[in-house]
Amino acid sequence: MSESLYYELATLNIKVKVIEPGNVATDFTGRSLDVVMDDSLEDYQAYYQNVLQKQLDSFQTNVSAPQAIAKVIYEAATDPSDRFRYLAGGDAEFLMDRRRNLSDEEFMGMISSMF
Repeated sequence: MSESLYYELATLNIKVKVIEPGNVATDFTGRSLDVVMDDSLEDYQAYYQNVLQKQLDSFQTNVSAPQAIAKVIYEAATDPSDRFRYLAGGDAEFLMDRRRNLSDEEFMGMISSMF
């Protein structure tokens, strides 16, 4: 959607920028996941058990400082160029590298294996 807006709004001299952060050292994996971990939401229990519990340590240890993400956001907001994508964090850079170097099927298989 953002890419479509990029082209559409370029004719009006409006720039669209996409910030792609990885995991950020915030409480995202804390209180925001309370809803998913609610036992009354039976449809999410398999997801929670298979994905979140396995990945939670990674979510909490492979993180970027919020200040590093803010720096990238500021860079994008003040960059007069037509650059579209700004990666923020080592894990975001890793995923984009994998995205560039794998076929769609390989990349989707890699991501699916995490779930």
